[in-house]
Formats: sequence, C-alpha cells, structure tokens
Amino acid sequence: RRVTTTEGVVTTIVGDGTAGSQAGFGTAARVQWVVGMNLDPTEMYLYLADHPNNRVMRYSFATTYTGIVVGSGAGAWADASDPLAASFKVSEFICFQPVEDGASLMLLGSGSMVASVQISFTFTVASTQIANSATQISEGALTQLAGDPDTAQHLDGTGLAARFNAARSCVFSPTSRDVAYVVDAANSAVRQLNVATGQVTTFAGIPTSSAAVEGGPGVGNLQTAIGVFLAPSEGTSGALFATDEAAHRIYKIDIATQTISFFAGSGASGNADGTGTAASFATPLGITGNTESLYVATFAGPTVRRVVLQSAVVSTLAGQAGTPGFADAAGPAARFTGLRHVVYRTRDTHLYVTADPESRVRRVTTTEGVVTTIVGDGTAGSQAGFGTAARVQWVVGMNLDPTEMYLYLADHPNNRVMRYSFATTYTGIVVGSGAGAWADASDPLAASFKVSEFICFQPVEDGASLMLLGSGSMVASVQISFTFTVASTQIANSATQISEGALTQLAGDPDTAQHLDGTGLAARFNAARSCVFSPTSRDVAYVVDAANSAVRQLNVATGQVTTFAGIPTSSAAVEGGPGVGNLQTAIGVFLAPSEGTSGALFATDEAAHRIYKIDIATQTISFFAGSGASGNADGTGTAASFATPLGITGNTESLYVATFAGPTVRRVVLQSAVVSTLAGQAGTPGFADAAGPAARFTGLRHVVYRTRDTHLYVTADPESRVRRVTTTE
Repeated sequence: RRVTTTEGVVTTIVGDGTAGSQAGFGTAARVQWVVGMNLDPTEMYLYLADHPNNRVMRYSFATTYTGIVVGSGAGAWADASDPLAASFKVSEFICFQPVEDGASLMLLGSGSMVASVQISFTFTVASTQIANSATQISEGALTQLAGDPDTAQHLDGTGLAARFNAARSCVFSPTSRDVAYVVDAANSAVRQLNVATGQVTTFAGIPTSSAAVEGGPGVGNLQTAIGVFLAPSEGTSGALFATDEAAHRIYKIDIATQTISFFAGSGASGNADGTGTAASFATPLGITGNTESLYVATFAGPTVRRVVLQSAVVSTLAGQAGTPGFADAAGPAARFTGLRHVVYRTRDTHLYVTADPESRVRRVTTTEGVVTTIVGDGTAGSQAGFGTAARVQWVVGMNLDPTEMYLYLADHPNNRVMRYSFATTYTGIVVGSGAGAWADASDPLAASFKVSEFICFQPVEDGASLMLLGSGSMVASVQISFTFTVASTQIANSATQISEGALTQLAGDPDTAQHLDGTGLAARFNAARSCVFSPTSRDVAYVVDAANSAVRQLNVATGQVTTFAGIPTSSAAVEGGPGVGNLQTAIGVFLAPSEGTSGALFATDEAAHRIYKIDIATQTISFFAGSGASGNADGTGTAASFATPLGITGNTESLYVATFAGPTVRRVVLQSAVVSTLAGQAGTPGFADAAGPAARFTGLRHVVYRTRDTHLYVTADPESRVRRVTTTE
C-alpha cells in the first residue's frame, strides 16, 4: 500500500487481496502470503518471499511491475542454473549482504533450510554531447533537449530555443522522472526542465533582478544561487533548499506555491550559529540533507554547517571559522580550505566533501564531525588507485549514484569523471580522455570535454542518468545502466560468502534444529527468523535465532557461528550483559549504526511484547520499549505496550514496528523512546486504505523503510497485498 504526504496514509501497491501468483503492474499482480520482504541495496526494487507459492517476486518502484525472480512454484528443494526452474520452500526473511557491484539475496527456507540468490550489477557506460539540458533515457538513447552552448542568456522555450546562463546544480523531482530543477546562477533563477519534451520554464526567481527577495511568483527572487537540495517531506509537494553565495543565505522554495523564503542566514557574510536568519553563512555553496537536517559547505568559512529542518537551528559540525587549512580531526579541530561540495550518504549517515584546492575527497561523520581523507593526499594529479593513493586535481562536481555504492567526481582541470567505490576504496576513471575539447566517442575513455559544476542523477528503470554540466553552457551526459543476473543454490541455515558469483555452504544442518556454536556444518540453528549485516564488515551477519532465544553472529568468510547475545538454555526476557541478558522469542531485527560506539541492534519479541536494544560493543541487552504485557498503549519506553511485535525497521531518527495483534504500525523515537501509533486502530483488524487511525490491517508481519521516498512498506497475514505507509506529516 502507498502513502501520500499526509502522515500515515496507506495505499495498496501490489495485489488486490486476491490470492494468486501472477506477474503484473500495480494491483494487477497477484501474491498469496508474503512472509519475507526487503529492499535491495539500490532501493530500486522490493523483494517479496511468497511462501505458499514458493516463489520470490520483485517489485519495481520505477514501473510498478512485479515479476517472478526465482522459483518454479514446486514446494521441494531443487537447484537449477535457471532460477525460474529452481524450487524451494520460502520462509521468514530476505536479507541482503552488500558486496562489490551487487548484493546477496538471502532467503530463509522451510525449517532450517536456507536458499541464497545472488544479484550482481553490471555497469555499462556511453557518452554523448548535449546542449545545456537534461536527457530522457530510453534503451540507452540520449537526446539533446534544451539550450545553446554558444549563447549564455535567459530565455524560456523548448529545446534549442531555450537559454541558460551559468547553471550550477540540479535535482530531479521526487514525483516525476521527467522534471528537473536547475539552478541558473547568473539568471538569478531556478529553471524547470521537462526532459520528455525539452520544455524549459522559469520556476522561481526574476532573471531581470539580482536582489534576494522573499515572495511568490513575480516577487520572490534569488541573488546568485549555487547549490540545491530537495526535501520531499516539506510542504504539500516538497521544497527546494538553495544556497546563495552572494546573499549568504539559504532559501526555501515551496514547490507547490513557488514561494521563496529566507530559511537561514542573515544576508551578511559570517559564521554565527543561531536560529534561522539570526545565523550567518560565509559564501555557502554545496548543500545536501536527509529527513532531519540540511548540511551546508561554506567556501569562506570554511566550515560544514548543520541546519535542523524543523527548527532552522544552525550549528557548526566541522571546521573552525576563519582558520582555513588542512587537518583530519574532529569538530572544530578539523581544517578545510574553501569548501565547495557536500553530499549525504544514507547507507552510512556520513557526509562527503570537497574543497578548493585540496585535491582530496574527505568524509565527515554527522554525529561528531570527525573528518577523514578517503581519496587523494593533496597532491594534484589524475591517477586511478586505492584510497589516498588515487590522484585528483580540482573536484568541481560530486554526487552519489542512486545505489550509493559509488561516488562520482568531476575533475575540472583533468577533464575527467572519476568513480570511487565504497566497497573497495578504488577510484577509477569513468569518462574522459583528458583533452579539454568537446568530442564524443563510443568509448567513454576516448570522449573528451571540459567538466564543470555538477553531477546530477536522474533515476530510471534499472539505472540512472549521470548529467555533467560542462564548460560555459555545454552539458555532457553519461548513462549508467544496471543489468541484473541471478543464480540459485541450496545451503544450510547460513549466510553465504559471495565471490565471482560463487555460493558457499557455510553453517548449519537442514535436518537438525538445535543450538550449537561451531564452524560450518558443525553449527546448529533453531528457527532463524531475521538477519542484518554489520555496518563495518560485509563478513559479519547477526541472525535472530528465535527458538534458541538468542542472536547469533555468523562470519560468512569462515563459516564461524557464535552466540552473540542471549542464553539458549533460558526462555525469559532479562536485561543484562553476556551470561545474564536474554531474549524470549525474538523475531525481527534492525541495526542502527549511529547508536553507541559500534551501533546497536533493535529486536522485537513476539512473546515478551518488547523491543530490545542490544549494544554491539558490550553485547548488553536492555528493554528499550514495551511493558512486557500485550497491549497498544502509546507512551515512553517501558510505559508503552505492544501486541505481538514482529517486523522492525528504521532510519537515523526513529524505529517502526509492525504489530501482528495490534494490528498497527508504531513509531519509536530513537532519542527518547517515545512510542506513538502511525497507522491502524488497535483492536480493529480489517482492510482499509486510509490515513492514520482510519487505516485497517489484518495481522501485520513485515515492515521496511525506504530512504529514497521516506515511506514504509508493509505486509500482513493473510491480505495478499503489499502496502505503503508514509512517515511524514
């Protein structure tokens, strides 16, 4: 079910309640009983484990199409090179292990049997030259849409009749892949480009004026806007937040009304923390954010600033105002030269920044402002390599690809685009011969161009369009398309190590359900119900072993299984460290990497009706929320109650819990443990796509959170549907 921008609105996105097994678009697809569900690491697809049908389905957010990925439908275990010929019994969960260029799809089978399906991503690249535009991508085709590379001015129009002047950044609409918002700096405006038609219009600002003014269309204006970030949850249709290097402000532009307002910054250059226009910025350029905060890179600070979306409170995260330089350190001890770009990565909640003329890319944690260099050592150059051994010169454009597996760097003096891999730390050349003239080529490394201000991605089916703003008013576009391949194998109660597509049996015995630590087939599990991978190691998985009242740790490189938390000989819920703390019948698990020193696991317990917090560093179990008695009371921590909590997910701010006997979707704030009901009415099961307490579910089972749209996706027994629930107000 789908959610709108009103909080807790529920909409069905797959199925209509009719049990079946049928591919199709939207509600025309058929599923029966979705007992496992998860997003692939790109968040482009939602995978559904359909137990009675013994199949795995894949829902595409881009097309709404649900298709069969693996499984013939037979209820017996049989491997096959053709994934649609393989057969198995699908059970409780789907769990992804991030790997280089892909992910491992893990399915818990019937009893103690596990099947693993590998999804590998293959990237192909092609280059073309286009004029001041974005491109619509279809089967790899690239189309010149708008603008004139030889004429820098302001003119609305279609295709080559339109004109831009110093476009500096862009972002795509969250509701339409065809709509891009382009910051046109020298025209003091934000332009709207329809990539399907090539139509360019002035969305906000007055090109004949250069003053910063608040107001609606025809009144509000930007001075010299540079960076832009889109917050989809702000207002009724989302809001753009733009930096202005001359006015030293952060604008908020309401997309529904096209109204410009001063969100933060006094208008004078400065570095004062404060609230809204009482704070000051010194030449703000780059801007990024998440659902909670904006992050701004100031050139003349040079500092990284945080602006809370709800309150407009401005604080300094890293760097010391008025003291440029270089130092990898924490908070005010860190030093930068003129900061230019900043991007936020949801996978690790870190920022990535570039500065002039550092010849580096650096990481900034959003919790403590710890700064670390990840690419380059300050020596200007153009060289592929691992970590700081790679060489860049002047990174004038930077962005994450939609999978967040790679960071793309536009290196202006070198006239190349580099790609940094988070999995391997390798930075390689993607496009560009290094020559400073415009020349297309079928071989992207033979193509040449002048790279300029930004890289902007347009989500498309199976990939994204990489847009580069070239020198002057020239734009080059490089398409990255993703190709998925799948293979299936049968393994016993384990996770798998993935290497060149190989799948390895690691741990457990499909015929013996008990508790036993050990290596490989000597280890034993009993009713593993969910799993999550460590944020610091692809080799470490935490598996909730329900009937053993424990969380097990599995090293997928060695097959070693140990008991991480809980006491298998006890079935009582108890707080405490190793040897004392215990789980009763834990089911779901979510890992919050920012909690504690090494992150924390949050687990649901269907029998104890609690949410546990398990500190990864100390292995200590504590009762985070839930009184221990079945109920539906909102409240704080253990004063609240849950009725058979099963699924759990979250983001950096909150946990979301699916209660089977509620049946309701509950929110738990991480900082305060305050529990509230997001959707559904306690004690009134049924079916209704509606908002908040008017929505109805049967027994809720699974819930996942998607950072791309900030929505939840839920399944319930026996609805034969997938439904979407909003988390925003």
